[in-house]
Amino acid sequence: MRVLESLKFKDIEDTIVYDSIFNNEDFNANARVFNGCEFSNIDFSDKDVMNVDFIGCKFNNCLFTNTNFVRCYFKKCHIVNSKMLNTDLSNNSFDHCQMLNNYMLDTNMSNIVFKKIIFKDNKMVNSYFNDSDLSNGSFEGCDLTNSEFLHTRMDHCDLSGSIINNIKISNDALYNVIVSSDQALILAGLLHIIIK
Repeated sequence: MRVLESLKFKDIEDTIVYDSIFNNEDFNANARVFNGCEFSNIDFSDKDVMNVDFIGCKFNNCLFTNTNFVRCYFKKCHIVNSKMLNTDLSNNSFDHCQMLNNYMLDTNMSNIVFKKIIFKDNKMVNSYFNDSDLSNGSFEGCDLTNSEFLHTRMDHCDLSGSIINNIKISNDALYNVIVSSDQALILAGLLHIIIK
């Protein structure tokens, strides 16, 4: 891997960047594909990241405040120990990705097809998963307090190890969703089911 601490994103003229490490700078790139790259301590704040494919990339300790991703594709990526504050990930694609130990507040993940996504140990308060597809995904040890799952496909999506306090979830999103017995009681209350 090439370490590009002295090279700035704006100096990249290639449309495809392979096997590179970027450290401690603001994101500003013209590349259309990052393949096998690592982004450490990168500030994506207040950026519009458009039409970029991230394949096999790792994002570690990155900051995504008021970041808008538009028509981006993430495949086999890991987003780890990062902060997403008021981040818009809507209308993008995530294929076999993992989001681990992130702080995600007011993150919009609507209109996304997540193929086998794994969310693990994330604080995802006030996040929005509206009109998305989370089929066969999993949320392990996540805090989903006050999050929305409206008109979202969640067939065999596992929520069983996560906090779901005050979530908003539409009836159609509950089809084949996997929950714990305690969560089933919470969801029954949302559905106005009376349990004796």
